[in-house]
Amino acid sequence: MSQVIRKKPLRALYYTAHLFTHEFLRGDLAQKQRFMGRFMRRIFQKLGFYHLAACLFFVVSYVLSFLKPARTGRLERNHLRWLWAISGLENQDELRSWITDRTVPHIIVLGMGSVGDVLQITPLLRSLRQKIPNAKIGLLHRSAAAKVVLDGNPNVDTIAVADFYRFSQIKHAVRTQGVADLVIEIRSMSFLTTYTRAPETYRHPTFNLAWPDAFFETAKKVQSHWQAPRGYQRPDGTYTWPLEWSKIHYLDALGMTSNLPIHSHSELDFYTYERDEAILRQVSAPAQVITVQAGVDADVVNWAYVTGQRPTKLLPLKTWAEIVRMLRDKNYTVIQLGTIDDAAIEGVTHDLRGKTSLREAAVILRQAVCHLGTEGGLVHLAHAMKTKSVVLFGPTSSAFLGYPENVNLVAGACTGCWGATKDWYIYCPRGLAEPACMNAYRAESIVEAVTKIGAAANLRQSAS
Repeated sequence: MSQVIRKKPLRALYYTAHLFTHEFLRGDLAQKQRFMGRFMRRIFQKLGFYHLAACLFFVVSYVLSFLKPARTGRLERNHLRWLWAISGLENQDELRSWITDRTVPHIIVLGMGSVGDVLQITPLLRSLRQKIPNAKIGLLHRSAAAKVVLDGNPNVDTIAVADFYRFSQIKHAVRTQGVADLVIEIRSMSFLTTYTRAPETYRHPTFNLAWPDAFFETAKKVQSHWQAPRGYQRPDGTYTWPLEWSKIHYLDALGMTSNLPIHSHSELDFYTYERDEAILRQVSAPAQVITVQAGVDADVVNWAYVTGQRPTKLLPLKTWAEIVRMLRDKNYTVIQLGTIDDAAIEGVTHDLRGKTSLREAAVILRQAVCHLGTEGGLVHLAHAMKTKSVVLFGPTSSAFLGYPENVNLVAGACTGCWGATKDWYIYCPRGLAEPACMNAYRAESIVEAVTKIGAAANLRQSAS
């Protein structure tokens, strides 16, 4: 019988101490500011002073707005909620001036998540640009990764890192003050897309032509019946993905709730530069290249550190070592990509954890015959580079997140507990010390799937 885990009651305190050590004491100035901002907001919320502080800040902003030089213009001075929402952001000056140009429509997109989540919304940004080419499109995202992922992307004009509190203020500023024509918010996990329009008197004339009322009415009908997908528990305690979601991909959900032409075969956008090609000289090899990754998002890594738990999405390192040994026996060059916080896989040809930029990793992925890893950011990046992947699914759903072009593997009868509990990503919802779904994988079946893709690539190369 599998061992049952008992959660540490003080794990949240351990986690806070870990963040304080790594972000505040050792981090750069930007990390220190982000940590203190989050810390102070939590204190205000817990002590009940948050609304008082917000009101005081609003009063100060209101007074200061009239003390600014006349060149700032009446339009900017009147948009106090917008100024309130963007104050403290790194590029607040750019955002402040962004709203004063009312010669073109303005669209603000709100997103959350990390590298993979940013890549996942690129079809929406592309559809927005095609629908209204002259619009100014701004992205406010919860992750600094947005600036890296969207570097060079022509479908977004400005990017800022913001949190949930600013999101609500910006939507309010659009509804009441018309600082933009439209706000589009994309919810994490469900990919539910919602629209917030400015009052009709504030909207740009060309915006109303491109986005008639009928468009929003159609989207709202879908949005009103949309619920976040969640795995459900069988009587025997195992989890499974709901049958009604088995035919719906996350890009389908994004397309349906946004009423835009986005579907499971939509491409993801990522741009590299010629200088990034230099990384290939470090990993040049006569054999076919297989890239691997054994990592998760940074916040999950922090939780793993303080709890001593292996994140539920990760494959055991013993299985990884066996997979790499078998691939190298078949004369593949195995390159490990990811961050320095990812666990090292024994036996890889090149260990590039933390040694490449995201664009350099994309260049390597483009040259690889296959990427192998658990569901995450590099799988989405490989898809953007048009490289097939063998993806190992466990807690997350292969139906919802697996691209049709990839080989999406599931091991064992228990899968898809994604979102079943608040901490599903670090503690198995069944209470097991280690997730049965990831422990059920066998190296032989994984290697067989990779070699089939490699053999197909050889055939294509021979035919050309």
